[in-house]
Amino acid sequence: FFRASMQEGAPSFEFPGETSAQSRYKGKHPVAGFFHVFFKVLSILIYMTGEWWSSYITVFVMVVLSCAFDFWTVKNVTGRVMVALRWWNDIKEDGTNEWIYESGDPSTVDEFDSRFFWWSQMAFTGLWGLFLVSTILGHWSYIPLVGIALALALANTVGYVRCSKDAKTRVQNWMTREAVNAITQNPQMVAQAAMGALNRAAGAPAAAGQPQPPPNAFG
Repeated sequence: FFRASMQEGAPSFEFPGETSAQSRYKGKHPVAGFFHVFFKVLSILIYMTGEWWSSYITVFVMVVLSCAFDFWTVKNVTGRVMVALRWWNDIKEDGTNEWIYESGDPSTVDEFDSRFFWWSQMAFTGLWGLFLVSTILGHWSYIPLVGIALALALANTVGYVRCSKDAKTRVQNWMTREAVNAITQNPQMVAQAAMGALNRAAGAPAAAGQPQPPPNAFG
């Protein structure tokens, strides 16, 4: 279904047929973008219209399955493809859990893909939050269903938000470490660059204060 490649320990994926869909989607991964929202839209449509054409049990099962498919798709596929992030929760033998985050090269992430990923994920989570409020106010029988859907959506949202923050922190730490290494390995070059900057800064006001010759009226 997709082809995986590893670059500096970070997974990235390409879907077959993505080139033909570029005209309808502004990002680099239209197939991933489609599946990123497909199960979201499906679960919401079933929840909002299910009472008209089916029973509560059928709606419950179909919504939970749609949200479960969306959770798996976002966590294992579209997050890697569209924003180069991956997270999971490791439960140890002593019962404690550990959040583990991985990130790929941020330069490979398309800006439209990133916005599409985050906005759709946040909107999906927010909608289920609103549905939970509405069920508490008047449809108590749907509280378990909405609670499960919100928990699955919120788990992915929180996981990717934490993963994104961790990735930014690691990039900043890497840049700081490289800057320190450059200074310690080439102290003479750094000193020469600093002295040159000071000389230019000191010479600019003096040059600005020198009198200028009058213009030649005869050209």
